[in-house]
Amino acid sequence: MASRAHRLVRRLSSAASSYDALVIGGGPVGTEIARLGGLIGLDVAVVDPRGALLAAPTGYVSKVLLDVSNCAERNSRVVPREWTHAKYALDATAVRALAMTADLFQDSSVGADVVAGRTEFAPTVIQGRAAFKGRDASGSYEVQVHGAAPTVVHAPTVFIATGSASTRLPSLPFDEANATGWIFDSDSIVGIGRVPEHIFIQGGGLIAVEYAFIFERLGAKVTLALREERVLQGKDVDIDISAAVGARLEERGVEIRYGDGNVVKVTPPAEHGGVGSVELGSGTVVEAGAFLSALGRGGAAKGLNVENAGLRPPLPSGHLAVDYNSLVAESTGGDCRVFVAGDTVKDCAIYPGGLLSTGLAQGHVAVRGAFPEAWRATFPPVGRRVEGSKMDAFPAVAFWIDDGVATVGVTEQAARMAHGDDIGTASAKYSETVKACVQPRPDDEFLKIVYLKTSGSILGVHIFGKDASEMINHGAAFVNRGQTIWDVIHSIPPAVTYDEVFLRAARRACYSMAQFSGERA
Repeated sequence: MASRAHRLVRRLSSAASSYDALVIGGGPVGTEIARLGGLIGLDVAVVDPRGALLAAPTGYVSKVLLDVSNCAERNSRVVPREWTHAKYALDATAVRALAMTADLFQDSSVGADVVAGRTEFAPTVIQGRAAFKGRDASGSYEVQVHGAAPTVVHAPTVFIATGSASTRLPSLPFDEANATGWIFDSDSIVGIGRVPEHIFIQGGGLIAVEYAFIFERLGAKVTLALREERVLQGKDVDIDISAAVGARLEERGVEIRYGDGNVVKVTPPAEHGGVGSVELGSGTVVEAGAFLSALGRGGAAKGLNVENAGLRPPLPSGHLAVDYNSLVAESTGGDCRVFVAGDTVKDCAIYPGGLLSTGLAQGHVAVRGAFPEAWRATFPPVGRRVEGSKMDAFPAVAFWIDDGVATVGVTEQAARMAHGDDIGTASAKYSETVKACVQPRPDDEFLKIVYLKTSGSILGVHIFGKDASEMINHGAAFVNRGQTIWDVIHSIPPAVTYDEVFLRAARRACYSMAQFSGERA
């Protein structure tokens, strides 16, 4: 450890079973925590059932399928309802994602190939499932790893980044033999192996909507049934974005059954590959060749035996409660050195929860809070950075829904609840930009700014349209820096890009504020 001058944490033991920090979960958040730990000089081990780190989220599967479905629609050579192209794309993406993960550590100069080997500063990857045993005489956590070669790992600091798992209603026949290959959740849908002629999707959240677009573009008839009165309701998505997405789905021919998402009876097909039926609360019976139940995801903390480490047990949702600001897990007493980040977190200061952007930010907060001295030694406060500088409270969030949805900050609904009549909104359509004169866009694509009328401060930015995920970083800077609509006008060039919607919306906000000031006077 002395090979790096700023390595401030003493290694507890030369034994292979002892580390400075243990990360449970090798997904994108766990990988980022391991990378940061290596950067600040820690000897890190990661326990993951796959025995490899993967910086791509579980949701990469739907992103691949969305890309394949877009190709199916654009390219007549891709035959709808043929799964061969999807399988090839999924396999190729997995290979590239593993290579990309290894490159992350090479780029950080903390190791070489973390998939096939280990160098001094790369994390040790242990294949298996982790469960807390307790604490040893030195106070380090003892974690049992159940795998091909069971072992016990010791570490004074543990990070839990186990992600999420699909929510399954006990009333649905997931375990019935006849339902195998017909009913799926958001984890198992990757194994469908075909594009059914008709798919029934239960749910109105991000995953359900995403797969509705995917299967419709692949050539399937899609029925989407949800309990709510609009898609994406309750998902921290602005109401205008929700309305635009719902309208786009219906325009594409997706049947949406609002307020009718309760399934009262399920009849799997009589034989494999056949058609089953779903009876809804309204009495409507839908016959379909596949059934996707996408009712959200819960935390994947169950089975970790966190009570043995003095932590409070997981919530019924599978999440772990944490300190709102530090992400330290809630304990039943004594010093706690267990931090939680990613989808396993219930509520914290980094908003909104359950998304990769948020999870990565939480990982940074957790590592910095766990090892403040090592962090400062590696990332000294220089230039405009000051001691105690905080992570952005609102990471930019992008959803791969149709052409793209991206958001940062608060929705109009939440802003009005907090600030009442002081809230203003301004929107601009893609079709109004110079670039749209060259490359016309649908009339329903837009950007919306939520701001305070009295100060012009920007509270939220919401985009539905092409390249939304590439544009939202502008909005994230405005929101997290407390900037105003005038900052937008000064910093967004009216070049031939879709970024022009920022400028147009900001100008409209200025006009509205001038009118508002006149009325107040």
